[in-house]
Amino acid sequence: MRVSYLELVRRKEALKERVRRLLGPEGYKRAKEDPHSRRRPRPCGLTIHTAVGCPNKCTYCYIQDMGFSFTQAKPYHLKGEELVLALLENRHFLPGIEGTYLVFGSISDPFLREAKPRTLEYMERISRYLGNPVQFATKAYISEELARRLSNMKLILSPLITVVTIHKWRELEPNAPDPEKRLKTIRNLRREGLYPFLFLRPLLPGINEDEIEEIIEYSKRSGAVGVVVGGFRVSHLILERLRKMGFDIEPILRRIKKRRLLGREQVSLGLRDMKMQVLNIAKEKGLKAVLTACCAMTNVLNMMGKELPCASLCFLGKM
Repeated sequence: MRVSYLELVRRKEALKERVRRLLGPEGYKRAKEDPHSRRRPRPCGLTIHTAVGCPNKCTYCYIQDMGFSFTQAKPYHLKGEELVLALLENRHFLPGIEGTYLVFGSISDPFLREAKPRTLEYMERISRYLGNPVQFATKAYISEELARRLSNMKLILSPLITVVTIHKWRELEPNAPDPEKRLKTIRNLRREGLYPFLFLRPLLPGINEDEIEEIIEYSKRSGAVGVVVGGFRVSHLILERLRKMGFDIEPILRRIKKRRLLGREQVSLGLRDMKMQVLNIAKEKGLKAVLTACCAMTNVLNMMGKELPCASLCFLGKM
């Protein structure tokens, strides 16, 4: 596939003018002032917020350290066309299948009850106006009906279904759906022709290491086409939560050299050995195995006949 940067820019300007006329001055003002209009993409893509906060209260989650609520999720305030215009105002964003990856599920689960209507609204508007590749990460149960609705959208969708434990989820993910429902989500998505990846993130030294092969095996049986292996960012608050739940945190502390974490400081653990182990297990079981979410998105694009390079260039460094 040939990609023309100038053509993408021309398409972006035409779309911007079209949606701006549709919304009028007030809608344009809301879109232009919103953080989506200036947020830089992360390596995996440009994050889309459909809600703020998450009541799943996962013990290992860092959003509370970022100032977001653990008690409720509030739907994001922008309407669908306003979100589209905010993206078109963003100088880091390019529209279209060759453009910027869009990622749902960073500070809230996009398929929480409170977030789902906004998520579907945004995806449908992205489909109508932009056509960018879309990835979402979720622990929610996606029914056969919802999977069919997602499959019928005119989008390249890359689902990441998070399962990090089968036996300890009540302690680690107290308000999230149980792992069996998430495995059923994988089955429902695959039956509708989508390509779900297991999102094995975070890796928790000394806590979920003994479950990794079992999780991968169950995910493959459910229809997962691959595995994304993720790291773990810890903070003082996360360590205290794990300790109070009765988990041995010494294997985690050894990987941060037991240095004291202050306030809301977050530190990424060095987990390359664990990641390589997971990659090898996944490959032995015939699954695609990648270290970044954008690699899963690119794999899905390729599986659906779109011969595009990954937007992130980590492959140049043999990551």
